[in-house]
Amino acid sequence: VAPMIHPARTAKPTFALRVRGDSMTAAHGKSYPDGCIIFIDPKKTSPDPGQRVLARLDATGELTFKVFEREAGKRWLRPLNIQHPSIFEEFTIIGTVIGKWEDE
Repeated sequence: VAPMIHPARTAKPTFALRVRGDSMTAAHGKSYPDGCIIFIDPKKTSPDPGQRVLARLDATGELTFKVFEREAGKRWLRPLNIQHPSIFEEFTIIGTVIGKWEDE
């Protein structure tokens, strides 16, 4: 079995998840297609706007991977795929994405 490849600068509790769905698949620029693996640093729970995050929706407990946005004191989660809506409900940041892996 080959060792799992992971980002070089990771904190000890860093973990990986496989992306499901196409809400973070972008037409241009950085994209996270269905099936790629993202690496999350759970110590980074205060992201800057524009950073990719793993968040838990407070009302349902559902986990989601989106772009964190904040303006004028309001926070929301934005997908890269414009066919999906932004999320404006309350959420908790689980961690910030620090890398990804895609199969060849």
